[in-house]
Amino acid sequence: MHSERWYNKPPAQVFSEIGSTPKGLSIKEAAHRLKKFGYNEFEEKEHDSLPKVFASQFKSTIILILLAAAAISFLLDDVLEAQIILLILLINAAIGTYHEYNAQNALKALKKLQTNYVNAIREGREMIIPAREAVPGDIIILRAGDKVPADGRIIECASLMANESTLTGESRTISKQTEKLSGKKPLAERINMAFSGTFISSGRGLLLVTETNGNTQIGAIYKGVSGEKELFPLQIKINKFSSNLGKAAIVAITLFLLFFTFVLGPDFGYGFHMVLELSLAQAVSFIPEGLPIVITIALALGVSQMAKKNAITRKLQAIETIGGVDVLCVDKTGTLTINKMSVSELVLSNRHYCASGSPYLKCNGKKMHALDEKGLLPLLEAGILCNDSSYDSSSKKRIGEPIEIALVDYARHFSLDKTKYSSAHPRAGEIQFEPKNKYMVTANKFGKKFSFHAKGAPEAILNFCTHTLENNKRRKMRASDRMKIKKFTTNMARRGLRVLAFAQKADEKKVARLTSGYTFLGLVGFEDPIRPDVKATIQKANDAGVKVIMITGDHRLTAASIAKQAGILTTGKEGVLEGSQIEKMSSAQLRKIIGDVSVFARVTGEHKAKIVNALKARGHIVAMTGDGVNDAIALKDAHVGISLGSATDVAKEASDVVLSDDHVASIVDAIEEGRRSSINIRKVVKYLFATNLTEILFLVAIILSPLWAGSMLPLALLPIHIIYVNLVTDGFLDVSLATEPREKGLMKQKPKAFSQSLFSHDVHRFIAISSAIMAVGMFAAYIYYMKVDIPLLQKQTVFFTLLAFFQIWSAQNARSLEKSVFELGIFSNKYLAGATILSILLQLFAIYSPIANDFLKTHPISLFDWAIILGVSAPIFIIFELLKALQRRGHAVLS
Repeated sequence: MHSERWYNKPPAQVFSEIGSTPKGLSIKEAAHRLKKFGYNEFEEKEHDSLPKVFASQFKSTIILILLAAAAISFLLDDVLEAQIILLILLINAAIGTYHEYNAQNALKALKKLQTNYVNAIREGREMIIPAREAVPGDIIILRAGDKVPADGRIIECASLMANESTLTGESRTISKQTEKLSGKKPLAERINMAFSGTFISSGRGLLLVTETNGNTQIGAIYKGVSGEKELFPLQIKINKFSSNLGKAAIVAITLFLLFFTFVLGPDFGYGFHMVLELSLAQAVSFIPEGLPIVITIALALGVSQMAKKNAITRKLQAIETIGGVDVLCVDKTGTLTINKMSVSELVLSNRHYCASGSPYLKCNGKKMHALDEKGLLPLLEAGILCNDSSYDSSSKKRIGEPIEIALVDYARHFSLDKTKYSSAHPRAGEIQFEPKNKYMVTANKFGKKFSFHAKGAPEAILNFCTHTLENNKRRKMRASDRMKIKKFTTNMARRGLRVLAFAQKADEKKVARLTSGYTFLGLVGFEDPIRPDVKATIQKANDAGVKVIMITGDHRLTAASIAKQAGILTTGKEGVLEGSQIEKMSSAQLRKIIGDVSVFARVTGEHKAKIVNALKARGHIVAMTGDGVNDAIALKDAHVGISLGSATDVAKEASDVVLSDDHVASIVDAIEEGRRSSINIRKVVKYLFATNLTEILFLVAIILSPLWAGSMLPLALLPIHIIYVNLVTDGFLDVSLATEPREKGLMKQKPKAFSQSLFSHDVHRFIAISSAIMAVGMFAAYIYYMKVDIPLLQKQTVFFTLLAFFQIWSAQNARSLEKSVFELGIFSNKYLAGATILSILLQLFAIYSPIANDFLKTHPISLFDWAIILGVSAPIFIIFELLKALQRRGHAVLS
């Protein structure tokens, strides 16, 4: 039934087609339909068990290679090495399991939007039934404060108002009607329908249920968010890299085994034990064991920094992704604006005034006290008497229509208190607002007489009026007055204001003739003003190469006005597209024109998802903000979904980042922090892989020693040494590199620099130059020490320490490809300075502690050995300082 356009049909036809009557379903028929349509709830997706999530962490090629390395260690009786490798794998698995298993599911939040019990009419009588047992054909009674349990057609209503903002994005409450609508309507304009998960703000009505469970509008969203969110770009990069690295490692080890089996054979003294040990060393050299942990820590540090700027990150990988965002789609209400309606402009006595939220007005640039305009008080009197907002003493807040609250707040500047004034002049009659009429009228007692007050759409209120108020004097309304009022209305609407007209009829002896004989009081323009620093924030985003697009459920004129004020529409060439236009476009057509559009108005959640996917199809990295149920699919589809702190649970659960202050400035701050994290992750990657490539080159040279030396030479590095350097020496240094302070000019760079591969051109060049220098140094030291008559363990300890010190120097080099370490400041990164000292102390412990000698297979070294180590390792720092100087002079030697 979901495809039926019930809003185009009168209630009688809907009753007939759905098989129900004004008395509701019979108990028997309701039970039959419950079996046919199922319970009015969403089937929750079954989650993987904790053991299954844990087991899934061991599926990558890299992990399998390390498991094989641990197995080889056990075969060689190197239990300690095996235990260290397994500990690494367990830590990685624990981190992955924690983040996967504890990720909350959006579908649970969707279920919270369904009510527990509802009042229904069955067999002609009212009864309470569980909301989950509501079926198509049921009649549900709707009252103020109710949550709508299912989608349906309004068949009866009295001043029925619904808050559908979470579903449609429409910021104002919607007045409902029973009459059929003509033509195809977007969700926000189906005013004779009510939808599951929305709220009744006032009035009373009857709802004929047409859809339940997954067939509702919210059900369509459920289906959209029930699927898996596509992988973050960082996950794709890591997965691709892991796969390629794993394949390379397997090929290399296979070739190595074949080489020793069929080429060298046992003639050179390579027994099975030695071959396995060499295989293990090669396998361990290929894998940067600490990389997953370091990336997690780098991202976690980014999460911490973003939290300080009011951006709470739910998914770690979003940190790196947000740094590469080049299109930011933002909602208007609450993100660009303060999310509170206020009186902005007034028209009194045919004069236009700007209201400043204080007891002053501006007219033609001149400031004046508002009460000097004598026509203001009668208008404010009408504004607070023809007003249904009320004060809730429990929450100490005024509740009701935002525009009515704005009128009460503005009147308070002039010592007009609604509660007291309404008590002094009680309501004696009224005509409630209806969409077809577009006005509201109240009759209030003033002594023994009555005063009528009307507010509504200017065109409707003008029809009531025979007179106008000019300089606080009542006179006949002329045709020219009507023309001026219409012109004022048009101009105010073009500026994005919502305009209401007010009129009064005083000194009436009885409550009669409520819609004629009025005196026109004036116009009031309302707006939800933009936040003070929004324009500067948008400019900062533009400077960073990030295009900001506004997507809203509000009208075109309002959207365009706010976009101009915010700096989103600047040249006049940017387009404004409405949801109705998107409806008529194919995906290909939308992709073609979307680059020229900066504002989308009157859009639904479905439109938002189409916009996000069209931008992604054009190769953009897209961040999307949202706060309603209708935003959930778009939030999930975006590379980075950002929900507001005031958002629904569904929006929060579908998002990756939650803004605790609902401020667009926090998003731009998050982009800046994401860029810092992205750059620092690349620093860690190039630093770690320079070590790994050095180890591989050095090991391959030793393994092939029978070809160039004519005999088998001893291993220069043991597997335990490689693991120690990769995890202990590198472990502290790479984590501290991830904390490197933000570089200047970060927000002047283009986003592409932050969305490229982990192994960008500059990363490749750094790894190649660093590993070449280190490998040559290691090999030269090896050749020299093979001629020195000292214990083999001492030689291996020298090579082990030399590699460690190469890494200590290399960590300083990785900080920047342009700036000298002395320009950056040796101690500007206090964590790196501390990690350097700690790494040296731990290396000394590994060399000179008897305990460490035992389990690390090391031997004390001499002062002469230290001279060799420092003399061979230090040049890498000097060479890179020289290369950076050339880079600063415009020679692209490192990029």
